Amino acid sequence: MITEQTGFQNIGIDILQSQIEDIEELKYTPIEASYWKLILLRYALLCCFVAGVIIILENISLKNYIENRYFLWIILFVFLIAYLILLRVSFLKKSYAIRTHDIVYKHGVLSNSITIVPIDRIQHVKVTESFLMRFFNLAAFDMFTAAGIQNGTIRIPGLKSKDAQRLRVFLISKIKDQNDGDTIE
Repeated sequence: MITEQTGFQNIGIDILQSQIEDIEELKYTPIEASYWKLILLRYALLCCFVAGVIIILENISLKNYIENRYFLWIILFVFLIAYLILLRVSFLKKSYAIRTHDIVYKHGVLSNSITIVPIDRIQHVKVTESFLMRFFNLAAFDMFTAAGIQNGTIRIPGLKSKDAQRLRVFLISKIKDQNDGDTIE
């Protein structure tokens, strides 16, 4: 259909016959294996905190109300093991791919998500290294977009610090090329 005033066309495409690249066939780069160590460290800190809170509550107020306190510990143990399994599956499913015009990020446990970020929509990029991340030589790569995807922020965690900085420099140069010299930091 062509409108006479604007010349705008919106013709249907047969996606079964077109040369559209299958997103599942891309060569994805998994996040760094050392990121799993960081996840385990955070998990251990969480377990210690939860166990400490339960011990304090058990000694202060629950002693008189719960006859079989060990039932609470069993429930806690089951939930923590289930959480650890979810963390592992989530870690294994995180990966990304960089193409000419966009960045693709796969993640998710119960529902798989594929986020495609067009490079021309990226307004700002940032590399974040927390204290624990620096200990493992890791960084998180943040992209802020104009497209409103996930509140405008996409984070790829668990990259080597050097790789995250290279990706940042690459994207800034691509964005500068597209914007014909406009600055971005």
